[in-house]
Amino acid sequence: MRSLNQFILCNGKVPVSSAGYTIDPHDPSNWMSYDDAYTSASLLGRGIGFVFTSNDPYWFLDIDHCAIDGQWSPLAQQMFSTFGNACVEVSSSGEGIHMFGTGSVPVHSCKNKEYGMEFYTEGRFVLLNSDLTNGNYDFDYTQNIQWLVDSYFPPNEAEEIGWRNSPVSEWDGIEDDNSLLNKMLQHKSARSIFGGS
Repeated sequence: MRSLNQFILCNGKVPVSSAGYTIDPHDPSNWMSYDDAYTSASLLGRGIGFVFTSNDPYWFLDIDHCAIDGQWSPLAQQMFSTFGNACVEVSSSGEGIHMFGTGSVPVHSCKNKEYGMEFYTEGRFVLLNSDLTNGNYDFDYTQNIQWLVDSYFPPNEAEEIGWRNSPVSEWDGIEDDNSLLNKMLQHKSARSIFGGS
């Protein structure tokens, strides 16, 4: 991860430029090397974030509120055991953990609200709380990831189906996009009449 130019500066959890302006973390023109991000963050009193994309091999597992009375929860201990060589850091709150590694990741959901976990491979950035030297973020966990997805992040129907160019079979409304938009724009509600929407 540290060899990639996918690092950003953060003010708290907000991605910012070196001048302090809010930025789009997914715009590659805002990314920098780890060394540049570290130097800038040190000088400006900022944090460092890493942006995950479909072009890199990394995954990110976030477990919230898993530090209980100074001990790691059974769920956290299960993940430590399953991903024993992965890069691990304690989150900035001190109550959660971040795990990083590589491996082939099947279609999956990204959030498990019941267990307070999130799992991402792209379209997300993480505020780092370490220098990524605790463990090996290049360790391949393909088999373990399949278990993780099956156990905690099974894909929902929308993710299994993927993008569609036609309506689902249950749809009985307007199928043409332009006709649907025209109908929506012609609709007058009490809110739009009296609220100035």
